[in-house]
Amino acid sequence: MLVRGGVSGRQRVVRHLWRMCFGLFIATGSFFIGQPQVFPAFIRRTNLLFIPGIPATGAHDFLANPRSLQKCIQEKVGARQ
Repeated sequence: MLVRGGVSGRQRVVRHLWRMCFGLFIATGSFFIGQPQVFPAFIRRTNLLFIPGIPATGAHDFLANPRSLQKCIQEKVGARQ
């Protein structure tokens, strides 16, 4: 990688998103699933503590897919004109 001059462009952005979203997933999992005693008992009895980790995975899947990102940008730009 050092010989090639590093990573640039889309590869760099995808790698950054993967690292950030995976870190967010681990952090939410560690807090919500790993520390259930800080939440009320009625929430612990349900499986609601697993839900906060899902948006991090969804954000990565959405942002790493160039077609979905491009479509979203085009819709926003088209709405302004």
